[in-house]
Amino acid sequence: MDGHREKLLSMSEQQFREFIDDQLRAGEARFQQLQEELAANTDLTKANIAGTSELVEIFKAAKTGVSVFRWSGKNLRDLIKFLYPFALFGGAIAALLHGKWPEWPKWGE
Repeated sequence: MDGHREKLLSMSEQQFREFIDDQLRAGEARFQQLQEELAANTDLTKANIAGTSELVEIFKAAKTGVSVFRWSGKNLRDLIKFLYPFALFGGAIAALLHGKWPEWPKWGE
């Protein structure tokens, strides 16, 4: 730190002006670079926000689809449980009408 200070104090006025001018130009270039990086980062953030909102929409649609399947599965199960005895009874009557009498197993054979 002291070496840097001594170097500055030993400069002529012209050298000091050139040094300050170089420092200002370097600072301006760095500031410009930071602004470009910030703009690029902002664009990436906006793209991520758009991608995230698309994912949220996909998950909402998937949730709705799952809800429809769950609702239909529950209600179809209840409907089948209600209709099953009638279908079984109707099938038994149809079999009897077509001459398909039940065959009972014979014990001891």
